[in-house]
Amino acid sequence: MRFLLILLLGFTISGHASAYSYSAAGKEPLIDGRNGIVSGLQKNDFDKVVKYFNLMKDDIEFLSHKFDKPLFNNFEKAVEQKDQKAILHNIHRLYAAEIQRRLIIAARNLNNYQSAKVMVMKSKRFFDVIEPELPKTQANNIEKILQGCLNAIGKPGVFGAGQTPADPDAYQKSLDQLVKEFAKL
Repeated sequence: MRFLLILLLGFTISGHASAYSYSAAGKEPLIDGRNGIVSGLQKNDFDKVVKYFNLMKDDIEFLSHKFDKPLFNNFEKAVEQKDQKAILHNIHRLYAAEIQRRLIIAARNLNNYQSAKVMVMKSKRFFDVIEPELPKTQANNIEKILQGCLNAIGKPGVFGAGQTPADPDAYQKSLDQLVKEFAKL
């Protein structure tokens, strides 16, 4: 009987521990695509650039349609013209749209801490990729805004202790600031 109780307790504790894990890495086609494009640019291999652009094409079209209407056409034109600077600029705009998309999903899930945190952290992952390429002031502003989003989702606490509720107004304010900051790209 004692063994059964210990086994049951072990499953319960491990279930709670995994409930707070948000680091499921997974593949990110836009990150892999960006890495392929940048590698192609560095080697002046535009066949590789075109290959990775084509692999990302559906995602670029979707994000262009939802967040940045001219993105797809501008990105495609930059690739056709082999304009390295414009290609990198459009990658930044693409990532801005993807970050915005994920943060909107997080906003819809503020009542579910785990889901919201996953989306905010994945947004941060995209930002971390392009952050070194952005002007320092802009990168610092975006970093602070993303931290504001993270703070606004609240915290579940441990057994209720230290719990802070989500703040939808603060979250929306941070999201609005982020959209304005990305408009400067």
